[in-house]
Amino acid sequence: MIQGFPRATFSNEAGIGSAAIAHAAVRTDCPISHGYAALLEPFIDTVVLCTMTALVIIVTGYVDAKGPTPSAGGVLGVALNSAAFGRFMDGFPVVLAVCVVLFAFSTTITWSYYGLQARRHSKEGLHNLLRVPIAALRGARSLA
Repeated sequence: MIQGFPRATFSNEAGIGSAAIAHAAVRTDCPISHGYAALLEPFIDTVVLCTMTALVIIVTGYVDAKGPTPSAGGVLGVALNSAAFGRFMDGFPVVLAVCVVLFAFSTTITWSYYGLQARRHSKEGLHNLLRVPIAALRGARSLA
């Protein structure tokens, strides 16, 4: 459980805090349904997908209460996941490899967008922050 909570917190964008950036960019006629979808994302990711993955890895016997077993062959992470699912579904390692590449690509695009948004807002914030001292200096100069 000690390892599980941090992983659950950061297994999706909601735990990192960046999901708000993505959801703020949405244009919708029904914001309530979008809010429900935003609430459902962490549940599906953390509870459903992570639990299914953990159960498959445990059922294969690759991990027990003490950690990885010798039958896992010393693999960890994505390789352990691939080996566990590959034991039940032929060709799954190829599907998982494609999913990992697509996830990496989409993550790169998403964080690029987040960086652009942060840059845009920091420029606006800096401009607004400097507006008060500049106005004060102009006012002081006009009095002199």
